[in-house]
Amino acid sequence: MERIRASEILETKVRDRDGRAIGKVHDVRMIREGAVQGVFGPGYRVQALIVGPAAVGARLGFDRRSAKGPWALKLLFSRFRKGSWLVDWSLIESRSVDEIQIRVRKEDLPSPTGR
Repeated sequence: MERIRASEILETKVRDRDGRAIGKVHDVRMIREGAVQGVFGPGYRVQALIVGPAAVGARLGFDRRSAKGPWALKLLFSRFRKGSWLVDWSLIESRSVDEIQIRVRKEDLPSPTGR
């Protein structure tokens, strides 16, 4: 299993299978999995990437349906998240320092909220 830090993939450009730019990685969704790593706690693995033009709302959790918070912020960030996609880690074809290539078309990706 490859070890990776979120900082290695945040802001990386993402292209679909046709070579079209989708956006940049703005957030990483993780799943707690694995044994406790000493003082660091349990191990995590990357589940998916949030890719698109806006990041602040996703980083604050406003991209999730279950998010509670001021309605004005939810409305504001919902407008920004249009054009953002959820890229499951299993869809990554290749990865370099400055670019990630996925094996599906942009149109086949779900939104981060699952809508």
